[in-house]
Amino acid sequence: RYLKLHNWFTMSGILALEALGFAGKGESIDLINTGFGVKQGLRYNTTGGLIGYGHPVGATGVRQMVDVSADLKFKEHGLMMNMGGDDVTSVGFIIKNVTV
Repeated sequence: RYLKLHNWFTMSGILALEALGFAGKGESIDLINTGFGVKQGLRYNTTGGLIGYGHPVGATGVRQMVDVSADLKFKEHGLMMNMGGDDVTSVGFIIKNVTV
């Protein structure tokens, strides 16, 4: 499984974990500190996320989809979560690799 969070700043990635149900309200930092991802066999933001790319404004969704697609060579499912419009719009994609 692979997760690509919209992390144009650290806090947005932390809040996204809560919005997606991986952690309860106010619990995502504890989740990260206890090894989130490793324990679940979940890879997330393996390229450094959008921060690692210098946050390509206007192309963030495209960049995320490229990363998820590349990682799906080895995984069955991927999840991409993107925010826009000063965080008033959220879009999520669940992607399945039909060749695995």
